[in-house]
Amino acid sequence: MPPDTQSGVKPPDTQSEAEATDDTQSEAEPTDTKSEAKSTGTRSGVQPTSTRSGAQPAAITSGAQPTAARAGARPTAARAGDTIESFSLKDLRGLRKDYTRRPDESIISWLVHLWDAAGEATILDGTEARHLGSLSHDPVIDQEMMREASPCSLWERVLGSVAQRYLCADDLYMQQTQWKTIEQGIQRLREMAVAEIVFSDDINTRNPDLVPCTPVMWRKLVRLGPQEYSSALAIMKRDETEETVLDMAKKLRAYADAVHGPTHARIAALETQVRGLADKMEENHKELKQDILQISAVQVRGSGTTRKCSLDREGKGIPRAKLWVLLRECGENMKRWDGESTDAMTQRLHELLDG
Repeated sequence: MPPDTQSGVKPPDTQSEAEATDDTQSEAEPTDTKSEAKSTGTRSGVQPTSTRSGAQPAAITSGAQPTAARAGARPTAARAGDTIESFSLKDLRGLRKDYTRRPDESIISWLVHLWDAAGEATILDGTEARHLGSLSHDPVIDQEMMREASPCSLWERVLGSVAQRYLCADDLYMQQTQWKTIEQGIQRLREMAVAEIVFSDDINTRNPDLVPCTPVMWRKLVRLGPQEYSSALAIMKRDETEETVLDMAKKLRAYADAVHGPTHARIAALETQVRGLADKMEENHKELKQDILQISAVQVRGSGTTRKCSLDREGKGIPRAKLWVLLRECGENMKRWDGESTDAMTQRLHELLDG
C-alpha cells in the first residue's frame, strides 16, 4: 500500500475516481475500514503491494477481464476464469519423467508422444518451465521453451520453440523413417500433422488428429510404407475428399483388420490342432513307458518257464507299433525288422529281455 494511505490521505484524483461507473464501482471498496482509499489499480495499472487493507484489484474481485480481453485479444496466459494450479518441484520432476524425449526418439516423433501425454492441459509459467529443465535434449528448443514468462500451455511453448529451431516442415519430414505395420504408418501420419501445425498458416487447430490429411501428406505416407500396401493405400484416399488425420487412421485400422483378421484366425486354428496332436503324442508316450516298465517288472519277478510264460502273455497283448518302439529302445537295428511278423518281433523282444 502506498504510504499516504495509512494516514487517511487520498491521492489527488481519488474524488473523481470514486465515482467511476465501470463494473468496479461496487466491488472496489476495501474491507478494512481503517483505510478509506479505494483501489485504483484497474485504471492506473498499479496493484496494492500490501495486504494490510485487504483490498484486491477490482478486475479480480468483480470477475471482469483485462482491457485487452474485452477488446477480443487472446491473452498469452490461460483464458479468463480458468484456474491455474502451480506445480511443486515434485510435480515438475514427474512431468519431466513423462515428457522427456527418449535417446532414440526423433524430434518429430517426440512431438506426437508429448501431445498424447500432455495435450494442452499442462499450463506452465516461465519459472515452472525453467524448473522443468531439458525435455527435448535440443539446446535451442529447450531455451525457447523457457523464454515466455506468462502462463501458457507446454504444447504451445514446444510448438513455438520447434518453429524457431527449424526452417520448414521438410526439416522435420527428413527425420521420418520407413514404416512396416499399420500402427507405425498411423504414427508417421500424425507426425506429418504436427509438422503442418508448426509451419502451416492454414491450420486452425493444435490437435494433430484434427489436421486435414492432404494429398501431399498421403503420398508421403505411401512412399514410406511397404510395397504390399501401396496399391490399397493409393485408392484409399481420394484427392477431392476432405478427411482429417483421425478419419484416415480409422480407415487404416479397418483395412488392417480386413486383411489380417482371417489370417490370424487360420493361425489360431492351426495352433489349436498342433496343441491337440502334441497332447496325443504325449499320451501315447506315457503308455509306451508304462508298457516298458510292465515288461521290466515281469523280467525281474519271473525266472525260467514262469518268466517265459509271463512274457508270452504280456508280449502277445502288445501292438506291433509298441513292439517296434520297445525293440528300438533296446538298441535293435530296426531296418532288419521291416516286413517281419509280429510274432518274430515278440520273440526277439523276449530274447533281449532274457539276455
